[in-house]
Amino acid sequence: MHTLKPSRGSFLAVAVLCVSIASLPQALAVPVYTVVDLGTLGGQYSAALGLNQHGAVVGQASDISGVTRAFVAQGAPSVPVGPLAIITSDARAINSSGAVIGTANASSGAFGYVWRDGVTTQVPPIAGGSPGRSWRTYANDINDAGWVVGASSLPSGPVGNLHAVHLRDGAVTDLGTLGGTQSQAYGINASGQIVGAASLAGDTGTRAFLWSNGDMISLGTLGAGTFSIAWDISDSGYITGWSATNKNSDFHAFLHTDSMLNDLGTLGGSRSIGYGVNNTKQVVGVSTVSATDFSGRAFLHLDGSMYDLNDLISSESAQDWFLYEARAINDAGQIVGIGALNGVQRAYLLNPVSEVPEPSSLVLVAASLLLLLRRSLTLPAKQSRLWTRDWRIGRRWSASSPALRDGSPGPVATNLSSTAEYAPRGELNRSNSVTPLSLHLANRAGNLRF
Repeated sequence: MHTLKPSRGSFLAVAVLCVSIASLPQALAVPVYTVVDLGTLGGQYSAALGLNQHGAVVGQASDISGVTRAFVAQGAPSVPVGPLAIITSDARAINSSGAVIGTANASSGAFGYVWRDGVTTQVPPIAGGSPGRSWRTYANDINDAGWVVGASSLPSGPVGNLHAVHLRDGAVTDLGTLGGTQSQAYGINASGQIVGAASLAGDTGTRAFLWSNGDMISLGTLGAGTFSIAWDISDSGYITGWSATNKNSDFHAFLHTDSMLNDLGTLGGSRSIGYGVNNTKQVVGVSTVSATDFSGRAFLHLDGSMYDLNDLISSESAQDWFLYEARAINDAGQIVGIGALNGVQRAYLLNPVSEVPEPSSLVLVAASLLLLLRRSLTLPAKQSRLWTRDWRIGRRWSASSPALRDGSPGPVATNLSSTAEYAPRGELNRSNSVTPLSLHLANRAGNLRF
């Protein structure tokens, strides 16, 4: 670890900040977290993708043979769930009753599943179609009533087309589109409100949607943006996702409240993604940090400010961890995501342990500021080892090739010629002729879809 010696001016700045904080009427509610390593299934890699209100975590991890499988963890260690006769599988969400949903890739194709009490049930496709027609289904979220949302191939038309679906009491409902040919549902709340992304008429673009009581409405975009995607919705109706902000492939995380799409900004770069939101409007996701550095960093957005989660973990954890994506947050403030532990990809769980103290506690505030100052002047030598692994996070989809290498779908085409892709080093880069609407992670052990 290489450190730069703070200047006298830096310490003066800390003193000024302490005086300023003393004049604030309320405490700054910025949490501090401990990090829990959720381990693997005997292999090397893991990724946490979902979290319920009781702190149970789901995701996927490699096993001892290198197969990537869905897991559930209540604390640690992780245990496998879902279908057994598969090539790969993931777990995307878990409800308060412990029901898990995800998608498995088998020799016969991809299928969404629901896992309850050790029993796996496949998500059926939209009804109809000719005998022998190939089909695929995907399960992306589940609420406490057991209602599932995702996507299904269609009974007719191009085989690659998908529509958002809702599975309730064994019946599959086609949610339709915004006039185009494709859609996919990503989130559902306790009221049955559903969010996702759908194509416009003529497949001229993609818009985040909210589906409620049979009606699908577009949430629009940020500014002059050409696409948007809604990824999660809380029980209070808060929605997060991401939207293009201009025609230069820049995109920002958003929070939808009171019928408005609010730009959450970035950590200093031009790109961010909102993956999870809770009932107090706290949002988590990933963001770039500068206009020239596209490295992804996990963020927490609360009370109008975006924080790098790497700056909010305890000093003991900060020595070993780098957090590059936050995927879900519950009402207790627990966060799960994907990071690197000593350079190796790991699923993590963040547990909040404290907040920045009341303004009257000047000594403690000063100590916190000095700690943050020290971190800001510390060059993370270990970070250079994070990216020696052969993996990348990618968002790829095109009208001519609707499935990724691992079989996961892109929900809908857009007319973007250059947009986002995670490349080696977890970077948010431009990539011609691809669209950021489906997610996967590839490594030596295989392909992790998420």
